[in-house]
Amino acid sequence: MESLKPGASPTRIASTISLWRRRSVLAAAIGITELVVPDTGSSAADLGAAQSQRGFAARTGSLFTAVPSDPYAAPRITEIGIPRFPGAHAIWGATGRDDRGHVWFGVSADGGERSAHLFEYDPGEPRMRDRGDVLSNLRRIDRARPGESQVKIHSRIIFADDGYLYFTSTDEEGEQKDGSAPPRWGSHLWRLRPYGNSDGWEHLLAAPEGLTCAAGIGFWVYALGLWNHVLYRFDTAGGPVRRVVVGSVGGHMSRNLVVDTNGHVYVPRVQRELGTGALHHHPGFGSSQSSRAEEEGWIRREG
Repeated sequence: MESLKPGASPTRIASTISLWRRRSVLAAAIGITELVVPDTGSSAADLGAAQSQRGFAARTGSLFTAVPSDPYAAPRITEIGIPRFPGAHAIWGATGRDDRGHVWFGVSADGGERSAHLFEYDPGEPRMRDRGDVLSNLRRIDRARPGESQVKIHSRIIFADDGYLYFTSTDEEGEQKDGSAPPRWGSHLWRLRPYGNSDGWEHLLAAPEGLTCAAGIGFWVYALGLWNHVLYRFDTAGGPVRRVVVGSVGGHMSRNLVVDTNGHVYVPRVQRELGTGALHHHPGFGSSQSSRAEEEGWIRREG
């Protein structure tokens, strides 16, 4: 996991955080235990219905357009400043968008309260808005623990078919890079309805792992945690939370995972070859621990 720089000046760092706008389109990448839920939820039929209601571009964040007349021309970009807050540090890939085209992103904290902030950018006005921070929302629901920090919103921000944005926050305190210990304060899965003026986040679950990446399709949201690649599936329609240990080696951690339009999730992992100690990469699940999830149809074995 990327390390924050403890000696850096928050004021100086904050001035370097910015988004970049390419022509008229924001050039940002698009892009979750403690919850008790009923044992009924969305099915493949539900996913199909959701897909029919939202188009391919809305569900996947992919829009194919004609090749420009000069594809090698340098893009025209404009820097978009981000409001400062004490300890503001960086955007660790925590980006997403809603169906209106508003861009959402998380900014980590390396000082102040050590609490990451969520921002919304409306390219139509244009307007930037701070939509709150992790610790303030934990205090609001009486879930903050003395001394707790949540320095990053590291995952992508997923707009699901229920109309909510889903994302995770995590900490780094006590985290061992050899994979021997997760972050002391663990992680949280949140959701937020992007429309309206309410800045209150809804807390969904807490996990002991550091949930650093997320993906989703339809009603399903997935999150991957360190260490040992622990995968969670959250059913936004009310089904049970699923958890499977994919496996990894030491402190190796994927920074991403992929979900296809059928709801299957793909997680890269590394295994150590017996006898030689060599590391090998596998483009998907290959662990016997994932067999139950495979039988249920929510993961796809590769090789």
